[in-house]
Amino acid sequence: MRDLGYLEGQNIAFDYSYGEGVPERLAEAAATLVRRPVDVIATYGTPASLAAKQATTTIPHRHDLNRRSRARRARTKPRPTGRKYHRQQRPCPDVGAKRLQILKEVIPTISRVAFLWNPDNASNVLQFEELQRAAPRLGVTVISVSVGPRIEFESAFAAMMEERPDAFAMTGEPFHQIHIAWIIEFMAKRRLRAMYQLSENVRAGGLMSLRRERA
Repeated sequence: MRDLGYLEGQNIAFDYSYGEGVPERLAEAAATLVRRPVDVIATYGTPASLAAKQATTTIPHRHDLNRRSRARRARTKPRPTGRKYHRQQRPCPDVGAKRLQILKEVIPTISRVAFLWNPDNASNVLQFEELQRAAPRLGVTVISVSVGPRIEFESAFAAMMEERPDAFAMTGEPFHQIHIAWIIEFMAKRRLRAMYQLSENVRAGGLMSLRRERA
């Protein structure tokens, strides 16, 4: 932001509203921001983006600008340069399959990969479907671990372990990231090798990650 001429407290201010991945809370978080003097709303994740779109048709909305599930409001004064900036997210349709491929290359012996995804997140659904299509040619069986805000991690992961996975993968789903420390500890205790989408998950103790860079 500083490189673009913004200095927090001088010509830009941020306010935050969190939904913790729960659709009803995201809708209220977006509505709360709309009721304030908002210039732009930024979100991360499909559910938060949909909530922002449903809350307003007049306030500019930018998505995937932060790695937490939140609606974000910026109050700005005119930029010193007078220029407008726009960041657009490019779709990465094959990133899920690519992660599965790399996991197989790094650990050739794996044959059963548990995949954590949120059925309430449209992008997660696409990634899961993509993995299912890619799995046969890689000689891998994908074990579905479907966890949304109304499903407990403990019971879902207990059921997952009954399927005897030898590796684990997950998306960057914001709701799951709230519980990432618990997930990483769970994998470590059971010596289950894991592939993450976000590099910060590796810095927090995960095994490996792959996320396509956006231009």
